[in-house]
Amino acid sequence: MKYIFVFIAAVFLSSCNSSLKMMYSNPSAVKKINLSRRGLGKIPEQVFKCENLEVLILFKNQLKEIPPEIGKLKKLRKLVVGRNDIAKIAPEIGELSALTYFSAMFNNLKTLPPGFGNLKNLGTINLEYNQLDSLPDEIGNLQNLTFFQLNNNQLKYLPAGFSNLKNLRFLNLYRNYLKALPAKMDSLQELYDLNLAFCGLMQFPPTLCNLPKLEYLYLDPYSKAPYCMQARKRFRFNIVIVPQ
Repeated sequence: MKYIFVFIAAVFLSSCNSSLKMMYSNPSAVKKINLSRRGLGKIPEQVFKCENLEVLILFKNQLKEIPPEIGKLKKLRKLVVGRNDIAKIAPEIGELSALTYFSAMFNNLKTLPPGFGNLKNLGTINLEYNQLDSLPDEIGNLQNLTFFQLNNNQLKYLPAGFSNLKNLRFLNLYRNYLKALPAKMDSLQELYDLNLAFCGLMQFPPTLCNLPKLEYLYLDPYSKAPYCMQARKRFRFNIVIVPQ
C-alpha cells in the first residue's frame, strides 16, 4: 500500500509540474493549475495569461486578495482559494461567467463585491470560517446556486434578495449572529438541508413550515422550532439537535 501511495503522489506531482511548465511555454494550452501550499503572497501574473484556464487551485498560501486580473480568465469553472489571508475580492470576479464552483473558506472576507451576483452559473459556494458580516443583495441573482456554506461567520442579517435562490438545496448558517431571517424564507422551495444551530436566533419564523422538500433542520439546544415543525409528521423530516 505504501508503494502505491508513493506512485500516485509521484504521478500527481509530475502532472502538476508539467502544467506549470506549460503555463510559461504554451499558456493557451493550460486548463488546470494547482499552486497549493507554495507560500504565495500573490497570484503569479503568468496565471492570467492562460486564457483557456478552467480550474485554478490556490489552496493554503498567503494571498491577501483576489486581484482585478482574475477577470481575464473567462473560461474558469472552478476557483479554490481556501486557507489564505484574503480580505478583498476585486469586482472583476463578476466577469467569470463560466464559474460553477467557488471555495474561499478560512480567509478574512468581510463582504463580497456586488458583481458576485453576476456569476449566474455558480452551483457551489463555500465561505465558511470568514469574517462576513454582510452579503450583497445581488447574491439573489445566483439562480443556479444549490450549495451555500456560510457557517462560522459574523452575519447579522441575510439580504432580502436571498429569498430568490430558488434552486438552493443546502444552506449552512451554523455559528453566526443572525437577528432575523428573510421574510420570504419559504421561497426556497428546493431547500433540503438547513443548519440554523447557534446562528444567533432563538426562535424561527413559521414560514419554515412551508418548505416542502426540507428533510433536515439542525438546531441547538437553546433554539425552539416553530410548533408546526415540531408536530410535523411528514415522511423523512428530521430535527437534529447539535450539542454545544
